[in-house]
Amino acid sequence: MTPTPDFDRRLSDWLEDGPSSAPERSIAAALDHARVNPRRRDPLAALRRDPMGSARFGSGMRTLPLVAALGLLLVAAVAVATVGGVFNRQPVIVPPIESPSVSPSPVPATPSPAPTASPSPVVRRVDLLAFDGRTLSTIEIVDQSGTLVGARTGTPADGGSQSKPDKANVENNPADPTEVILTWTGLFDSDDRRLTIAPDGRTMTIEVAPGQGDLLPVDRQLILTFSEGVPAAEVDATIVEVAR
Repeated sequence: MTPTPDFDRRLSDWLEDGPSSAPERSIAAALDHARVNPRRRDPLAALRRDPMGSARFGSGMRTLPLVAALGLLLVAAVAVATVGGVFNRQPVIVPPIESPSVSPSPVPATPSPAPTASPSPVVRRVDLLAFDGRTLSTIEIVDQSGTLVGARTGTPADGGSQSKPDKANVENNPADPTEVILTWTGLFDSDDRRLTIAPDGRTMTIEVAPGQGDLLPVDRQLILTFSEGVPAAEVDATIVEVAR
């Protein structure tokens, strides 16, 4: 390989032997071409190889622009990563997705049943007759059950029925199960005040003011008619003495 100084010497000798000036016509054409087509600046000129450059600096000067460009790219990448937070970015924590809770449908309040009004007691008055047709007393009947539809005196037998002093005899009319016959014994001048029928239609209380004197006992009989059959065995008729 020919050393570089020898190449330079031969090139100089060749240039000295050649023409030292170009024709004016060629120079004018070159100037016109340069004026019409100005040379644009090459942004990558520093990275391109200069064929006219000195051979002594060729290897070093060719690698220097490339190393500088790579260094600039590395610095720019580090700057972008730092500004963008690539290296300091915290891990993204995705919160758990909670399923929406389903509220129970409201249960409509059940309206409380209106209290049933107790029926107003029905008051009746009946004249109780003795076996001979004489009036013994007038008894007041207070019905709290609302099932009594009628009341009348019966015709007791002559003499006492030998009923218990605190209980009345109870029986049904064989021809009509809705009729209940009450029979109790008292002195002739006993005052039969009131008969109260409880709301159950089965519990009955007879209030009597005892008579005075040596009069013989006489039966009283009361026939009650209800809206439905009332078995005599279910009726409890109690006699209670009250003051005169």
